[in-house]
Amino acid sequence: MHMLEHTNRVAVAKPKHPKQSDNDEETANLWSETGTTQPGPQSRATVAEELEVFPGCRAPLTTAPLALTVLKVLLGTVLVPLRIVLFVCVTTLFWLSVKVLVIGHKKDGALRGWRWACIDAVARTTSRALLLCCGYHWIHRSGRPADRETPTSHLPTLVSNHQSWTDPFAIMAMGHGCYGFLAMAELRKAPVLGVAARAVDGVFVDRTSEASRAAAAEALKRRMQDTSQSRVVVFPEAGTSDGSCLLQFRKGAFRPGLPLQPCLIRYPHRWYNQSWDSQSIWSHVFNILSSPHNRVSITFMPVYHPSPAEQADPALYADNLRKSMCEEWRRVYGCDIRESSLSMTEKRIYQKYRDGVYDWGECLRRLETQQVERGGK
Repeated sequence: MHMLEHTNRVAVAKPKHPKQSDNDEETANLWSETGTTQPGPQSRATVAEELEVFPGCRAPLTTAPLALTVLKVLLGTVLVPLRIVLFVCVTTLFWLSVKVLVIGHKKDGALRGWRWACIDAVARTTSRALLLCCGYHWIHRSGRPADRETPTSHLPTLVSNHQSWTDPFAIMAMGHGCYGFLAMAELRKAPVLGVAARAVDGVFVDRTSEASRAAAAEALKRRMQDTSQSRVVVFPEAGTSDGSCLLQFRKGAFRPGLPLQPCLIRYPHRWYNQSWDSQSIWSHVFNILSSPHNRVSITFMPVYHPSPAEQADPALYADNLRKSMCEEWRRVYGCDIRESSLSMTEKRIYQKYRDGVYDWGECLRRLETQQVERGGK
């Protein structure tokens, strides 16, 4: 059943929520006029309800026996400090290398010539070293990034699912050539990653600003058509999911109507879910660094050439590419993955419920409002 139908079915049983007011007395009167009871701050849902309305957003952190969890924590007391030290050393060397390479180069321009060749080698080597620091000793790769179809054609943009902050490292380590990423604007000023992102001419976007999103889409289009620049990587879900589904794709990468290369990243696990979903960054980092061995698989699919109908309709292009990625996921990895009707905006509503900002009634009300607004666009 379609996700929106799931949501409506659960929400129908809930009282109709009047428009909220900043005045508590006015809000209480609005509720009384509907003949219903305003839910209190303790209004909660069962796990079954959460999974039905928000599939793919509530990944269990662990299914391991207690004894194994205790052993993992004990190992973590040794592995985590050691790996943090190694991680800091590698990132420091990377930062120093980039700083040297950009001496005498204009601040916001991409590197070219010998500088580019050096940053390519440094970025790939550093990415692999950082994955080793995180316990990813072997990486399974199938397929390869596409080359130019002709000497004058553009390098197809990579479109990948997104599960963890380690995804860019896996792509850089297993691909060939350097990549510029479509990244959030806050990353531009980051001490290490910001320097690297600017060096490879990354595209930055403020997701809260309509003007910034439009400018990023235009910059992305120029990058996709410029044969002299590096390949761009886009995570169209605009955030991480738990690996059981693909969230709705944002349309920016699909508006130019150019060929794209889908990429699949999966973190096989038995006990400890490595996706960064419904947990804090510190919990996620400890979960990864305390594991003696982690696994990651990356699959580069063939280039997807849009039909004339898809070129004219970015939404159709995004939906069909997402379906193609799900089908390839099932074929390559032998496990199911769903096409969720949720967007990242709707997932963040659920995360606020999990953080205690909203109660369940308010969470459903905001979800319904968001889906109505999205359906009307």
